Amino acid sequence: ENIASKLQLRANEYNVAAFGGIRNLKMTLQNDSRYLLDKVSAELRYLNPEGTVVKTEVIDFNFVRPGEEATVAVKKTSRGVKVDYKITRIESKELAANSVAVENNTYSKN
Repeated sequence: ENIASKLQLRANEYNVAAFGGIRNLKMTLQNDSRYLLDKVSAELRYLNPEGTVVKTEVIDFNFVRPGEEATVAVKKTSRGVKVDYKITRIESKELAANSVAVENNTYSKN
C-alpha cells in the first residue's frame, strides 16, 4: 500500500507582511490511511516574489490516528511571501516497514 497517497497536507490562508514574512501559518495533515502514524515530517519552503527559496523548515505531526487530521501552528517568519510544502518522511509502527522516506513527492503550491 502506498501510504503517501493516503495523506493530504494543506496550508491555511496565512498572512503575508507588507515587506515579506509569513504570519498565522497553520499546516494540516489528513490521514486517510488505516494506520496510526507515529510521526510525519513535512518540509516547508518559503519563497520570495520571484519564487526563490529564502528559508526551509521541517515540521512534524505526531500520533495522527486513521481518518483524523492534525494541525500544527508554524512560527512566524520574517522572510518569504509564499510557501511550498511536501511530506518527506512517514513513521508508523503499524506499517510493515517501520518508516518510509517519501521519494519524488512534489511540492504543493500555495
